[in-house]
Amino acid sequence: MNFRLARPAYPIDINAVAGLDRLAAEDGIPPIGALVRHADFEHPVDPGPLGAMLAAVARHVRHYPIQVRGTFCGSLADADPAAEWSLIAATLGAE
Repeated sequence: MNFRLARPAYPIDINAVAGLDRLAAEDGIPPIGALVRHADFEHPVDPGPLGAMLAAVARHVRHYPIQVRGTFCGSLADADPAAEWSLIAATLGAE
């Protein structure tokens, strides 16, 4: 939507839905809620290598408004093969 490639007739604001901003490591796998913003990865989610890698990748999302308002899941939904999160998700076999 940032580049006006998508113009939904009725966008729905899910910002008030509790729990969708959840980001916590469980057994080395961080479940990532639909409202987890790029900036939420600034600090490692998990003390292991995955957490460090996600924090390092998040630093490459440079457009400030996208960092603070854009979401991990929104990036995946956009399905841009050149996007940071799409590459990581495909490489690691994310579900």
